[in-house]
Amino acid sequence: MREIALSMGPDQNLIGVMTEPDGSPQPLGMILLNAGVVHRIGPHRTSVKIARHLAQQGFATLRFDISGVGDSRPPRDALPSRQQAVQDIKIAMDHLQSQYGLTRFGLYGICAGAMNGYAAALADERVAGLFMFDGYAFSTGKASRIRLAARWRGRSVRQTLEALKGRIRRYASAPFKVRAEVKTAVPVAPSSHPTKEQFAADLKTLTDRGARVVSLYSGSVFEEYSYAEQMNDAFKGQGFLGQSRFLYQPDVDHLVTPLDAQRQLIAMIVEWAQTALPVGPAHG
Repeated sequence: MREIALSMGPDQNLIGVMTEPDGSPQPLGMILLNAGVVHRIGPHRTSVKIARHLAQQGFATLRFDISGVGDSRPPRDALPSRQQAVQDIKIAMDHLQSQYGLTRFGLYGICAGAMNGYAAALADERVAGLFMFDGYAFSTGKASRIRLAARWRGRSVRQTLEALKGRIRRYASAPFKVRAEVKTAVPVAPSSHPTKEQFAADLKTLTDRGARVVSLYSGSVFEEYSYAEQMNDAFKGQGFLGQSRFLYQPDVDHLVTPLDAQRQLIAMIVEWAQTALPVGPAHG
């Protein structure tokens, strides 16, 4: 394999590193996205390791910084952040298409990178695979009970009684607080988190066109994802579940710190990449 530094985009403002495999690449280009504001190497250099492992499996892999992150400058006419990220990802796909003849792509991202990948997958049908690490999650009654039990576990009787008293005091005064705050309430900005209904519709759109979707949740997001079958329970009966995988790895942390956790993550990504390979003629 070999690694090539490059710049992309109309302003040549997007900086990345291409990891090329030996020989002809697989018919699926892989793109690794920033984890929030972390440089394109990824937390603990995981993106570098992932790119090299994917290249060993024959995948041409690009890891790059989106506009305003790492070494990539914002463009002259920047769009709102999520829209700009989608535009940057499209530019990355265009580069792989023009240089390697690839027309189908897999996107991998952690946290904000997962959400950017999700938006790009919906916006561009060339995306055939999406791997989201600690991306969007939806709770269930079981998850709420698990979190409640975890909060109470290990407390002494005295601590439990004091906590219960505090809750009773808060609930008793709540009606008066609500009335007092009505006149001064400030409108809350709409969340970028999709509704449950929108997420289900989006996943159906992706899987109906054959995209392979994997969502991995770490032990660091216990307050959002608390047990292995949470997303399957939240979307029970939805057709997209057959084309999607929702994985829970409580021994893996959000930044993939232990080496064993990094090995687990790399193995899952390589397996997902293999499943996302086209089985018929590629199309643009």
